[in-house]
Amino acid sequence: MTMATRNNQTMEFICNCLVFNDDYIDKLFTEFDIDMDQSEVYDALDVCHDKQDYQMFGNLIIGKVFEHIQERYVEQGLDGDKFDWSIDNWCSVLRYDGKEVKYKQQLEGIIREKREAEEWEKLRKAPREFRLSAGDKRQLLEWGYPSNELEQIEIEANVCTYELYSRKGDKQGNIDRDEAIRILGRKEWLSGISRTAFHWSAGRENKSGTKHVSFESGLPGRYNH
Repeated sequence: MTMATRNNQTMEFICNCLVFNDDYIDKLFTEFDIDMDQSEVYDALDVCHDKQDYQMFGNLIIGKVFEHIQERYVEQGLDGDKFDWSIDNWCSVLRYDGKEVKYKQQLEGIIREKREAEEWEKLRKAPREFRLSAGDKRQLLEWGYPSNELEQIEIEANVCTYELYSRKGDKQGNIDRDEAIRILGRKEWLSGISRTAFHWSAGRENKSGTKHVSFESGLPGRYNH
């Protein structure tokens, strides 16, 4: 038997004696990019020694890992009160807002949604340079847009960016909203901005087909899709 094999068996024996689910803890370390100070391990062993119960060790370590995960994501904007967990070594569960969390993408997605909601609220409350005209609104309703979507289209009209291309596809540069309307005409521009508000980008050509305007959404979440 090689030295490496003996060492592995010894470690397995120690883990079993401590009721230590090392595979699960390794997965938590890797998935959430969490590290633990050696002193924290010693602290857990001290607790076990004081209570004369070393089978507590695995649960203590998992609990500490969950605490580190909570601390990290609270710093990024999540609500600490919405974290909770149940610990049973072999079937421990971390939850946020009542839902089980297995992957960091879940928490990152919640953070992204929270930030987008905050950005949306700022946009809704911010002064708007541009307002849809009564004619714009009538046209959008005729095209089938419900009245409750007109605000999102109006917000998009205030934050959208535009790029001008030639018929051959050569980029001519960025243009502003007024120039886009002048090139395309109001109705064609309205068609582009209304699509962009819900599809993140769109393209429209002028009547002669010599110029192409690319609409790029400035709404929250644009670059997360």
